Amino acid sequence: MGEKFDILSCSPAILRGVGKKRANLFEQIGIKNLSDLLYFFPRKYLTRANISSIRDARVGKNITLLAKIKKVVSRKMQKRFVEVSIFDPTGEMRVVFFNLPVWALRNLKPGPDYIFWGTVTEFQKRPQLVNPEFEQISDTFVERKIIPIYPYRGRLSKAKLSQKGFNKIIGEAIELAGQTLWDPIPEKIRQELRLPPIAEALRMTHFPLSLADVELARKRFAFEELFLTQLLFLKRRLENQSIKKTRIAFKGELIKSYLENLPFSLTSAQERVFNEIKEDIFSGKRMARLVEGDVGCGKTTVAMLAALMVIEGSGQVAFMAPTEILAIQHFERNKPALEKLGIKTALIKGTMSAKEKRKTLEETESGEIQLLFGTHALISEAVRFKSLELCIIDEQHRFGVGERLKLMEKSEFAHILLLSATPIPRTLFLGLYGDLDLSTIEELPPRKARVRTFIRTPAHREAIYKFALERFKAGEKGYFVFPSIGESEDDNGSRRISLTDGLKMISSYFPRNSIRIIHGKLKANEKEKAFKDFSEGRVSALVATSIVELGLDISSATILVVEGPEFFGLSQLHQLRGRIGRGKQDGYCILIASKPEDPESMDRLARFARTENGFELASLDLEIRGWGNPWGAEQHGFLSFRVAHPLKDKTLLELARKYAEDVEYGKIIIKELEMENLNKYLISILEKQPLQKLCP
Repeated sequence: MGEKFDILSCSPAILRGVGKKRANLFEQIGIKNLSDLLYFFPRKYLTRANISSIRDARVGKNITLLAKIKKVVSRKMQKRFVEVSIFDPTGEMRVVFFNLPVWALRNLKPGPDYIFWGTVTEFQKRPQLVNPEFEQISDTFVERKIIPIYPYRGRLSKAKLSQKGFNKIIGEAIELAGQTLWDPIPEKIRQELRLPPIAEALRMTHFPLSLADVELARKRFAFEELFLTQLLFLKRRLENQSIKKTRIAFKGELIKSYLENLPFSLTSAQERVFNEIKEDIFSGKRMARLVEGDVGCGKTTVAMLAALMVIEGSGQVAFMAPTEILAIQHFERNKPALEKLGIKTALIKGTMSAKEKRKTLEETESGEIQLLFGTHALISEAVRFKSLELCIIDEQHRFGVGERLKLMEKSEFAHILLLSATPIPRTLFLGLYGDLDLSTIEELPPRKARVRTFIRTPAHREAIYKFALERFKAGEKGYFVFPSIGESEDDNGSRRISLTDGLKMISSYFPRNSIRIIHGKLKANEKEKAFKDFSEGRVSALVATSIVELGLDISSATILVVEGPEFFGLSQLHQLRGRIGRGKQDGYCILIASKPEDPESMDRLARFARTENGFELASLDLEIRGWGNPWGAEQHGFLSFRVAHPLKDKTLLELARKYAEDVEYGKIIIKELEMENLNKYLISILEKQPLQKLCP
């Protein structure tokens, strides 16, 4: 088995046609070894059934054409401009490329057949394709009648690879490693479920002879992911149940005083969830619980109640947030109420002076500080607790497993409370977090303000800016949010409008001293200053990336303008929308669609505008976009779901849970070598993430 794993851990550079340069580019899209390459699955497939005629081209329609090239004209402008005239038996069409790499230009020539696919636009009242993907047709397509299309078109282009060229490299990997591949699904289970062996499934994925091949291979790999995940969940649950501690001394006096000082009453959902947490802590076993709830449901208040329980029992609490801005906000919002109760709180951050930091570290180690807020700074080796008994992790999907693990290593026993403002459907929860208990705050407290959502196009930008300016003059604040900092493209090659682009437009309407820029690449002190200027009223607007989606709470913020909303998930847009209308004044969420000609995209945004419920939007996101990573699935512990869709694969998930239990409890007899290899594989993962210390 060791040799089998060794060859899969080799760099793709060992393959013909790759080399070190391409291997480095592969690493940028997550392909670090042969295993990553084999499991780098196509995002879609083209078949002859997908092919349309040129005469059927309609503006806004995604189309696939089988055509010949009549003429290619290349002009050197600011960016290389290539105009191609293509034709099929039904007519001709103009195809244009901007900044087409030289190697790709050389592949465009009259004579051979090509497939072009992309979204139809209009030029001089005639349909055209701009920067479509294309492939020269080979005999392989005639034989197989199906072409796999891989993601990251732009990155593959930088590696001077067409889809066909990349597919060929994967074929080399299958040929090299195919005979040595270890199959993680035991043969008996494969036979019962009629699933193909791993080598055959890889061939069916990358070199399918039919769509039936594709579907069977997808089913097999989806089951594999779910099966291994459920096995690991079982082991983690069993390990958690074996860790016990003396019950804490608790009278409830701190909680009583805290609740009396709150300017509002808890909702019934908050009370129920806190009771679930209380039962966990009283049980003597380690709590591992995820609290989910919509924006503004009061998760942090419930987390503070849990913290007070532990503090009254003489334990310490760590509260970790994903950004320094959010950590500062949590600290400043909770400090006054906690200090009234005699609780010592502190904040550790990267921008502290050496003297401040030393004092905070000493008081944490001595136990004087009872509740310590922070970001990744909490996991540094310098931070030591006297008696850490509760770790609260806000926006938990923003942290990798390694970061959570380092926090847990600061205590032999600590309860784990994860908070998520992105609601997770229960079936999906079982697939992603099956080793956790789930609490849901489904009730929102009454709100005085409402938030209205509008969909507009770039043509309305001037009117939107004028409207925002009027609100700012009235003392309100706002956010202008962009999908990226600089120029970038999505997996399909569509260009995203960037913060850099937007700043030029915004600066022409708003005084430069009335706005601040904030994004992930700024230094911590720069981000803190920008946020402070905004929250304290020195500026009216933040020009930002999605960094502002994480829990910012500014009561005077009423305007949210999102450029390129198509590039955000619906749950992410909902988080952004939750930043406004948090005070007494109504909020205005304005989405400037960059693809108004795309009916599917516009329908998705319209459905978002009509829906205010985060749970509905979470499910809708999955329904529309398919399985991506809306809930940080890569962070669930050990495996990322490349194929499985826990909602749509509900039946497979149930089968995976059943077979995982059968294997773990010896209810199914599998070959001794298979069991040995399976255990070695699981241990290889768990050694990196020790069960007794792992924060799920």
